[in-house]
Amino acid sequence: MNMIERVVAGAKRAPKKTPPKEVINAGKIEQEGLKGLKQFLGYATHSIDEQVKELEDRIKWNIANDMEEKEAKEKGLSHVFIGEVFKDIGRGVGSLKSALEKIENVTGEKDLTKAVETYYEEIDDFMDEWIEDEKALGSARTLLVQALDSVPAALTGPGALTQLQQCFDLIAKACAEISKGKLKVPKIPKALEPEDPRQLGFGFTARVVARFKASR
Repeated sequence: MNMIERVVAGAKRAPKKTPPKEVINAGKIEQEGLKGLKQFLGYATHSIDEQVKELEDRIKWNIANDMEEKEAKEKGLSHVFIGEVFKDIGRGVGSLKSALEKIENVTGEKDLTKAVETYYEEIDDFMDEWIEDEKALGSARTLLVQALDSVPAALTGPGALTQLQQCFDLIAKACAEISKGKLKVPKIPKALEPEDPRQLGFGFTARVVARFKASR
């Protein structure tokens, strides 16, 4: 066997190298999705602030042009467009949805993913609306700020899923203030009532710990 034949034979016997499997950091991806939800809820409140400022400017301009205050407000309100608020909320819930979809095979949280997907579709189907009462903008903003504050830092740990349920409930209430439509809020799996002392940490981390203990 000459040198070329030995090299070829050795190549045939050499084991094939398989690319390393991608390691998914489920916790990090989950947190990024929640961060996106919080960020876009912040954008939604900013959109409301912009509409309030523009409304005030339009009312002042109308009054300056010899329009009665009542008519000035009615004319101003006819130009208040809050479609961007719904878009920002949808982007936020969509961020969490995408994150959960990426790690579903790792966490096994199919019911949670489905609940968030359902809510995203509900918001995505919302039609752009025009408001009839300027007070609705302030009420919606207050509720969105509360929703933002309710976003958990992670989906594991005491009360995390309950916080997410509260966040979704508050978003629906905010949307009801500035729209004639109503969002159907899905039930977040394993989310208990806030006052329920049995609320424990659920999710990927808790499940891994439970499996480890069972295997000992």
